Amino acid sequence: MNRKEVSDSTMEANIAYTSGYKQKCREHHEVLQYVCENCRMLLCDVCFRKSHTAHNCFHIDNFLTQRNDLLFRLIESGRLATNCYEDIGYKEVDSARHIDNNCNLLAQSIRNTFRPLITSLQQRESNLLDVVNNMHKNRMENMYEQISTLKASYLGLVKVIKKLNKVAKNGHKLENLYIVTQILEAQRQVDTYAKILEEKQYKDEFYKFYAPQVPYEILRDIENLGSIELDDNNDLTALNNIPTTLEDANEKDIILSSSQETSSAEVEIKVEKDTCKKTKTQKSENDRNIGIGQAVPGCLNKVKAFRSDLPSLAFAPKGNGQGHVQRPWGVCVNQLGDIFITDRLNHNVQIFSPNGEFIFRFGRKGKSGGQFNAPAGICVDKNGRIIIADKNNHRIQVFSSGAKYLLSFGRLGTQCGKFKFPFDVAVNTKLEIAVTDSANHRIQQFDYNGHFIREIPLGTCTFTGYQITPRGICYTPKGNIIVTDYVNHCLHLISPAKGKIVSTKGSLGFGYLQFSRPSGVCCDDDGTIIVADCHNRRICVFSSTLESLWNIDIRPSVNGLNNSYCNETDRTCDVALTKDGRIVFISEMLSAHEAAQTAKRFVHVY
Repeated sequence: MNRKEVSDSTMEANIAYTSGYKQKCREHHEVLQYVCENCRMLLCDVCFRKSHTAHNCFHIDNFLTQRNDLLFRLIESGRLATNCYEDIGYKEVDSARHIDNNCNLLAQSIRNTFRPLITSLQQRESNLLDVVNNMHKNRMENMYEQISTLKASYLGLVKVIKKLNKVAKNGHKLENLYIVTQILEAQRQVDTYAKILEEKQYKDEFYKFYAPQVPYEILRDIENLGSIELDDNNDLTALNNIPTTLEDANEKDIILSSSQETSSAEVEIKVEKDTCKKTKTQKSENDRNIGIGQAVPGCLNKVKAFRSDLPSLAFAPKGNGQGHVQRPWGVCVNQLGDIFITDRLNHNVQIFSPNGEFIFRFGRKGKSGGQFNAPAGICVDKNGRIIIADKNNHRIQVFSSGAKYLLSFGRLGTQCGKFKFPFDVAVNTKLEIAVTDSANHRIQQFDYNGHFIREIPLGTCTFTGYQITPRGICYTPKGNIIVTDYVNHCLHLISPAKGKIVSTKGSLGFGYLQFSRPSGVCCDDDGTIIVADCHNRRICVFSSTLESLWNIDIRPSVNGLNNSYCNETDRTCDVALTKDGRIVFISEMLSAHEAAQTAKRFVHVY
């Protein structure tokens, strides 16, 4: 026999050398005769008698006879272990998604728990500050009134003194009756002025704020509110399903069932008083999936358009002050529910709460970063960044969620990456920015940092012969792009991957799938399409297959609403969806009617 090397690492420690099939112990130089199943090693006679008499040992010649099933069980065990590892590899993507969903739901639950507390504190703070502001206003008004009264009294008193000096100087020339009359009149006036001085003299009052007496224990409890705990019932598949001993291979039915087990349940967070607990609820795959285009980017819940024929909110009157607008056009909603409005005449952006209360504004006319010239379209990405089509500056500007200027890209031109009056802008969950380059008759796409991705030329409309002039733009849940054609009165569906229009619907008119100067457009997370039909003075809502669902006509003669917020000549500009699916749109009025519309509101929520 030829000498053979043994490569099994579990045997090498006891093997000194090999002669044919006779292997000798490295420690005792005796022939290896036994197999110890407990230690997984070969033994010589000395090893056996010295250390392994209590173990399950076999003579080599008898081992294969008595354990003839061992080889096949070992193969089966290895196969099952391999399957388990492969299954774990296949489930890696699902596990990553579950982790993302779980953490997102945890974060949302924490926000839902603490934001009402924070809101209550902020509301109390706001109420107290309102009291202080009103107090300041009233006290200042009273003080100015007192000063005015005292000033008038002072001037009257000076006049009386001058008159008395004149009487004293010319007394020898005047009749006694006249002198007495003047003295008595002067006494009456002095008495009156003295009384006024006593009543109207400013009182130096001082008010003090008494902070709430909050025990230290309450503050400590607030600091420790809530906890995040592991729910053992929802652990991911563990590695201990892999067989670790030969005997485990006999349980192959159990192993296979556990390794092949799948579950359609998703972990959802339910908030209790002090803890965050995880429970399983059944959700469909469609509910969990987030489309490439989101109605409200970054919103964790699915946004579905909600039908309402009555307005629930109207705000933003005409003017230059805070909360007032002149020529609004663009509108969008962020994941907090705040409503963003661009104003082409005030050259700024204003932000309102979901209830229509003014929050803050930023921007002014100019060409520098953070300045605007007739800003039009606006959108917010899932990270909260504000993206604005700075139309007459021929560029796109990007701001942080707090309105800090970050970057801008584009300038006047026809080359890729340049614009000529970009009107609207949209962003998807991949953070790809799409722009309607209106006067260049094309769509351009850019990445998160404003780097050019692709140009989509739109060409000429086949049934009108006019060039396609895109205005409003949005992403669909499937990642396609819808644009409104302001000149040809229709909608175009664009495939970015194909770089071309794949479908065109609509024509000039007032009927089904007819438009007159369609302007803004948006989609909900089911693909429902909402269009601002500008010159038809309405909002049109279609299914994803362009079946007409409902319209919102803003003319009082049609909708029967006797409010002063809209009139017959108002037009719809842009449209968006709130987090709860309400439709929010911008209206504009003709210049000839502006002076008479003091009660006009430009932002409407249905």
